[in-house]
Amino acid sequence: MIGMSISNVVLVFVRLNKDASLHLLYLAVIIEGATGSGGLMDILSHAYCSDLTLPEERTIIFGRIMAGSYAGLAIGSALGGIAAEKLGLNFVFIWLSPGIVILSTIYVMLIPESLTTETLTKNRSNQSQSTVIQVESSQDTDAKKLERLTFKAHVMSFIKGLTPETLPNRLAGKHSAKLGYIFTIAGTSRLLSMTFFLPYVKKLAPHDALTDPVVNINYDLKLVIAGLFIESLTFFLYGITPVGEGFYLGAALSSLGSIFGPASRGIVSQSVAPELIGETLGTYATLEIIASTLAPLVGGWLYGITLETWPSAVFHLSGLIVLFSCASAFSVFLTHNKAMRSTQTM
Repeated sequence: MIGMSISNVVLVFVRLNKDASLHLLYLAVIIEGATGSGGLMDILSHAYCSDLTLPEERTIIFGRIMAGSYAGLAIGSALGGIAAEKLGLNFVFIWLSPGIVILSTIYVMLIPESLTTETLTKNRSNQSQSTVIQVESSQDTDAKKLERLTFKAHVMSFIKGLTPETLPNRLAGKHSAKLGYIFTIAGTSRLLSMTFFLPYVKKLAPHDALTDPVVNINYDLKLVIAGLFIESLTFFLYGITPVGEGFYLGAALSSLGSIFGPASRGIVSQSVAPELIGETLGTYATLEIIASTLAPLVGGWLYGITLETWPSAVFHLSGLIVLFSCASAFSVFLTHNKAMRSTQTM
């Protein structure tokens, strides 16, 4: 939160020093990323809720966490737009955004510790209901560290090569209002999906899911498959429709697909010991962050080279990638079903 506060202060200077605004914007984003602001809060909030809930409850609880993020997206888009229109961008950069982050920082400092000795003992007593994955740690040798650094240098060089030098200037200017509407619809619809739709769908789970984590994981796998399939359809919809009504529909449709996020986190949280949940969810979030880092670079590069010939190529490719993820989840589901049948026959 402190890192995000510093990042917002730097953004103030973006407005006050326009000659260096682009470099300051880069600096603000680097500071926020280096302190792990958004990603770290996501990891810790999921770990915190895992400390305080039973395994079979976590998918819905994780959905509520994501609903809070989407509520912020919806409310923030509307609030920021109104404030910028009525009071100017300086008010948003200098007062509104930093003020909200500072208040959030104070609030976080008041949150009590979740993993006390009492709750840890309680969680361990409940662990008999969970499937535990042994997580082993290993010490890297100097040779492995050197190999990792060399590999990292090659990866960074590859990413830099993918970054386009230029993209169409102010291409989104004429669509700025529509894009604002799309983000508002996306945030609001995902808030409703996580708050109402996900709990309703979880109620349809077999009764055994309340007492048997294996059955609960099996049902959550179905939610992951369904969510990813809907997400892939959303990308294909974006690819065949102009910015406007089709994107509004896609933003709403994507909210149903977003259930795969809390469902997958619910599966992960039920598959490890309580004291390892934070570390495991941290690995999960790290993979998400890596994907969110590479996707804009590759997507921007692809969009830049296909703008004149096939401008919707980036959406179709994204749809295929998500469809492949759906197929991978389905493969895991079949393996899990096979293991369940083998256990039942023993």
